[in-house]
Amino acid sequence: MKKVGIVLEGGGMRGAYTAGVLSWLIDNKFVADVVVGISSGAMYGAFYCVEDPSLLKKASIEIAPDKENVGIRPLFREGQLVAYDRLYDEEMVNAGFDNEKLRHSKSDLQVGVYSLEEYKTLWKDQYDIADEAKWIKAACALPVWGRFVPVKGVNYTDGGITTMIPVKRAMDVECNRFLVVTTKSPEFVRKPFPRWQIWLLNNVIYRKHRKMVKDFDARTRVYYEERQLVDKLVDEKKAINLYPTKETGVSRYTGSRDQFEALFDLAYENCETQRAEITDLFEKP
Repeated sequence: MKKVGIVLEGGGMRGAYTAGVLSWLIDNKFVADVVVGISSGAMYGAFYCVEDPSLLKKASIEIAPDKENVGIRPLFREGQLVAYDRLYDEEMVNAGFDNEKLRHSKSDLQVGVYSLEEYKTLWKDQYDIADEAKWIKAACALPVWGRFVPVKGVNYTDGGITTMIPVKRAMDVECNRFLVVTTKSPEFVRKPFPRWQIWLLNNVIYRKHRKMVKDFDARTRVYYEERQLVDKLVDEKKAINLYPTKETGVSRYTGSRDQFEALFDLAYENCETQRAEITDLFEKP
């Protein structure tokens, strides 16, 4: 039996591309069996599950470029380089995100959060998030850029510590066809972290969480393992990989509103180009 999973990479502000793809899918009534998201992919995956394309566009084009949300201003206001409290406790709520609506999602949602108690990525579903919206903030709160997010007495952070393209999780929940949305092209080169950065994390910033630093240090290797798995599934005609086919100037943490809008619109263009393949993925037995 076919089971379609949408797999969403993170990528910070480059998630405007992810938002564009998901908005196109909603507009064209493509409903996945499962949505698996990491970091910004977790947030946009939740917006897809509540079927709100206006929220996808507003969050990725209007809220993301706001200078109040990244840099010096949130550092002084919240003590973190990304205004996660403002973004998830205020802006997303004001924009219309209602986590309670996830109880009625047509798709199962899987969101990765890294536990600072168990030192591994755990997966929260739509019912967990309907009960506690902070799971979305925890899923997006990348170390260094933000504080850990406490939920029920345990601290959590971005599940991207251990997985960046969570296709293995989609396979674990028995998906056998995949729409993989990455915010970087297959040719992207991920360089290992400089040793001085790892030393600093290990001995100064996160000396109490050395297992997390070890997992963080392994991200380059894990990324290429996941990238190879995606390529293999594409070669086997079991997956489609959508990614930005040209650069718009948006980076993980920077970009203008015009650049974000261009990246969002590029996602629509790419989806239209591959409409036939996407239709077959969702509708062909």
